[in-house]
Amino acid sequence: MQVLRDAVAPSVGSGWKAVYSGLDFWGKEIFLLASTVPDEAGCGMAGAAGAALPERGMAVCREGTFTPLPDLPEVADLVDYGPRGYVFASRSIRSGSGGEHGPQAENVWIGDSEGRVIRSISVGSQFSHLAVDDAGALWVGYRDQAGLWALPPSAGRQDLAAGVLLPGICCWSADGHLSWVLSTDSGAADVGFHCYALNVSTAGVVAAVDLDNSVVTLDRGGETTFKATKTQSPSGLAVRGDHVLLLGRFEWPRRRGGPLSGFDVASRYQVTEAGLDLTEEVRVVLPDGSPLPGVPQGVCSRGDSILMHFGDVARPFILSL
Repeated sequence: MQVLRDAVAPSVGSGWKAVYSGLDFWGKEIFLLASTVPDEAGCGMAGAAGAALPERGMAVCREGTFTPLPDLPEVADLVDYGPRGYVFASRSIRSGSGGEHGPQAENVWIGDSEGRVIRSISVGSQFSHLAVDDAGALWVGYRDQAGLWALPPSAGRQDLAAGVLLPGICCWSADGHLSWVLSTDSGAADVGFHCYALNVSTAGVVAAVDLDNSVVTLDRGGETTFKATKTQSPSGLAVRGDHVLLLGRFEWPRRRGGPLSGFDVASRYQVTEAGLDLTEEVRVVLPDGSPLPGVPQGVCSRGDSILMHFGDVARPFILSL
């Protein structure tokens, strides 16, 4: 049995709500907050450091300190923080080839250490994961893409101008240049990938993809190492030394329309010269020992920790390896 622990959530006023909870580059809890008061109303809130938050807009809470984000568009729904500063993103902006937004639609905002927006870029069509590394590069995971993935013109990859089928994982610079694509630059025989979990931390960049249910180790130079597992479609991935933990696995319902299962399984693996050896599978439970109330949502993996919630963004839980 693997027991979750409660994450340290911020105490916010009635005029604010958490729109994202996650872990930063060092595995510290981080929250993106949005105001819920109308334009004519006021509901300011004092930050832990004494600075007053604005009555409207967005703010970030990290290690108990609230920082106002007056430059950030209110469509942002994801935040990460690393040695070079903040990164904000919107998964609601569909920057595909059709619809309201074109492939150049900006859906990522690069901020400094104080949360001031420096520039905005596009990381292409709908993504599922995004994290920043120690050099400020953005690692972005994609899954369940339909048809060709359209690159924004600013990506600087004319060789991929016709589109990419199932990119899996891409590495972007902070100025919006696409430096590496798993499906085209890794040398793997598979023509496309789905990214199920992405972990960017002081330990490096590791992801779970669909090819042989692999855990893949990546770096900015394009070096990739695939290690097959027996765990299909995990939602979270934790790493510590030679140990790997995968949260959840896909299991077919026992009958048509039956309840989902497998989402509460934690699979432990040991890294060996031959690959990854499965050493243990256990059930994940809440801090009080009760079963998980449903499929984990908002899963964020950093280092040896996996954060998740079950419908209430402001009440996350952490699974540690």
